[in-house]
Amino acid sequence: MTMTRRRALSLGSAGLFATTVPFATWINGARAQYMRTRYDAASPEGKEMLGIYANAVGQMKTRDPSDPTSWQFQFFTHWMDEQKAAAIDRIYGPDASPEKMAAEAMWNTCRGHITWASQSDFFVPWHRMYVLYLEKIVRQVSGEDDFTLPYWNYSDPASLAIPEEFRDPASPLFVADRNPGINDGTAVMNGLSTAFMSRTAYLGQIGFNRTLDNNPHGAVHVMVGTTTNMGNVPTAANDPVFWVHHAQIDRCWASWNAAGGANPTDATWTDQAFQFYDPVENQLVSVASGSVTTTEELGYTYQDLVPEPAPLTAMVERDKLTETAPIVLAAAEDVPLTASVDTGPVKLGADPVTARVAAPEQSLALGGPSDKRLYLVIGALATEVQPGVVYDVYLGGPDVAREQRDEWLVGQIHFFNATASIEEAEKTDAVFAFDVTDHMAVLTSEANDGLPTPQVTFAPAGAPAENAEPLVGDIRFVEE
Repeated sequence: MTMTRRRALSLGSAGLFATTVPFATWINGARAQYMRTRYDAASPEGKEMLGIYANAVGQMKTRDPSDPTSWQFQFFTHWMDEQKAAAIDRIYGPDASPEKMAAEAMWNTCRGHITWASQSDFFVPWHRMYVLYLEKIVRQVSGEDDFTLPYWNYSDPASLAIPEEFRDPASPLFVADRNPGINDGTAVMNGLSTAFMSRTAYLGQIGFNRTLDNNPHGAVHVMVGTTTNMGNVPTAANDPVFWVHHAQIDRCWASWNAAGGANPTDATWTDQAFQFYDPVENQLVSVASGSVTTTEELGYTYQDLVPEPAPLTAMVERDKLTETAPIVLAAAEDVPLTASVDTGPVKLGADPVTARVAAPEQSLALGGPSDKRLYLVIGALATEVQPGVVYDVYLGGPDVAREQRDEWLVGQIHFFNATASIEEAEKTDAVFAFDVTDHMAVLTSEANDGLPTPQVTFAPAGAPAENAEPLVGDIRFVEE
């Protein structure tokens, strides 16, 4: 039965949300009686599920925001576009209630962003739980017990545009506040990476979790946009496409595990619990990260998985790199050497911006055999106003970026997770890391005077917000 505010309140302090369900009890109830499949949104099954999803979203949007099955309650669970205490007071008033207790426990709890940036290691388990319980709510609201949330498979080149169901102005899935071209299908998710599949460890700055969070996760948020919708953490979950995007992110985690990636086993990670509303039990549940590491244990699988990547040695066309290396090595003398935040941040703008980066003292770029890789690491990102675009990152100067020399395009950065100031950014370990082993090996072999001091250029993929002043405070090389 769908929970209403009257039903919740009638249970009083002895009913709804009186206690949270511990892990052992929760996991037994979470296991489905049979295995469900989450489908590609472009498949016939996925399109059927999107129809169910649209109907449920429409109903959820009409419910009082105090109801944990309402759209606004679930949106606020991720993050909010207003102060939490003020919103709770506005919606619930001064008196205690079971729903108010749930809001206090759940709202603004997304791991990996803003207040919880220091807990970024829990990015994928927190969002797996979030999607799982939204899926349960949709089943209850729709009455369709077989419902599963489809995934937007932008790892497929044929599915880079937002699914057409989200572009229909008559649908509850439609949101006008998206970037230009998104709602007519002409703007697509260019530059997305599957580098997360090549990461050998879950944790760390160059680990799977952080890499996936950056790209495709954050990149898709920014490209769908805007800074008052998907492109900004406080408003992101208000767009229904958020959930099929995060079903895809969850699929990426399942794919990495299936390819041999191992999740953390330390108790500090496995025992970390988060609270969500379970519509079946009509109460809060406390779910540990270690209990959601396998989709089969949670009662679902995916129609298919992200393919394993090509061997690293086959990922770069070395002949093309060698041919164009002189352009990259033509360093501009007036470009400052930028090795860390101590030298001052690099301010990005509407045109390509270039910095010189100190080459590593001992590097794989010297050509010696090693089982390690060389990464260009970019961190300490700060902006008070979201620029609303991603920035392409090139090894080389502005001409390499202007000519769009794709062989020297090593990745993209964005400011979706950025702090408001460099001082705050320095306290986090959030970075982007790009494998440049082959690139640097070619530059070293082609340089006339030893290991080069390469340039790095940031070029906006679109027009950034005029009042945005994004800063990059840390650019360096790391071997791992």
